[in-house]
Amino acid sequence: WTSGDRSSTFISFDDFSKLSRVGPVLHFWYSLLDRTILRIGLTGHAKTVAKLIFDRLFFGPPFVFFTVIFLQFLQHFSVQKTIAYVKSSYWKVLMMNEKVWTLAQAINFELIPVPYQVLFVNAVSVGWNTLLSLVS
Repeated sequence: WTSGDRSSTFISFDDFSKLSRVGPVLHFWYSLLDRTILRIGLTGHAKTVAKLIFDRLFFGPPFVFFTVIFLQFLQHFSVQKTIAYVKSSYWKVLMMNEKVWTLAQAINFELIPVPYQVLFVNAVSVGWNTLLSLVS
């Protein structure tokens, strides 16, 4: 694999490092979510349920959409193949996402302190990304 040759499906360290930019986005999202729910005045299990609803409605679907695009493009380096895969598989992947991440986020929001929520999600993401790669 030579520099500039994108015909291979090999993912370089530079490509992998781009994935690490998700951490700041998650940190911002969890902090915003926590502040928003605290302003509403919810506590206890109601706080967890509200966070879960906001996360699953407003963060999950677009995040899945861009993740699927990113992973498919890295596998094929073809816009046409990526678009075709997204059209045929987005809803299936989104439903699988809801099954995995609803439980993971319920645990995250109920048991994990906000400063450590990104770390917890990154640990779960290893399995989730493996699953996505196997499915695609």
